[in-house]
Amino acid sequence: MSKEAILLSAKNALKQNKLRGVKKDYKNLIKDSGNLEGDYVAMQSANKAIIVESSADSKAIVAKIGEILKEIEAKNVIYNLELSELDFSALSGFNIKPYEKSVDNARDELFGVDTSIVYAKCGIADVGIFGLASSPKHPRLASLITKNCIVILERKNIVKSLPEGLELLRGGVKSAESGESAKSVESGESGESAKSVESSEKLPSNLILIAGPSRTADIELQTVFGVHGPQQVYIILV
Repeated sequence: MSKEAILLSAKNALKQNKLRGVKKDYKNLIKDSGNLEGDYVAMQSANKAIIVESSADSKAIVAKIGEILKEIEAKNVIYNLELSELDFSALSGFNIKPYEKSVDNARDELFGVDTSIVYAKCGIADVGIFGLASSPKHPRLASLITKNCIVILERKNIVKSLPEGLELLRGGVKSAESGESAKSVESGESGESAKSVESSEKLPSNLILIAGPSRTADIELQTVFGVHGPQQVYIILV
């Protein structure tokens, strides 16, 4: 059949069976139960993250962290500086240190760490992921290089969709105190280029969206956990 015949046949078919226009709607593509926190917990759990509930009291949070560290038999632990208000000295039996050195100056030490504790800027309910924003107080590697990752997520920062989550992440960079230049733990550099500007117009250098433990599969379709990130992810809801 020639090209002309095919086009003529298609044209005649369209005359007899007109296409109906359908208005595109990209809202609520995923079922919404009306329970934002419940949806988040269900979806995040489906992504193999382990949800732990806690009150917002700092002592209660530290106690939950201690329970998890014992469960996973953690030894060397790092935490991001934005969690400095938590009193980790109350936890004994673990080598817990702040992540405050450049990877260039602490490479061997960092890769000997088995557990990290980080703060999530948001949880996204409809797909069950949480978001991190890199900053001088939250180096990107903290959530990537360890076998285990413990995440602190405030319930008030759970949102329905990815666009809402990105709005929270956009404001995730705070200015350095007293206007001083902030030293980037990630790069080990300081000065104007490392300053964080408090502005919703300036994005963090990295936005990290995490569904749960790192999963990959080889050519034999065998799923392996922990190749590109943590094997276990615990999320403490506060």
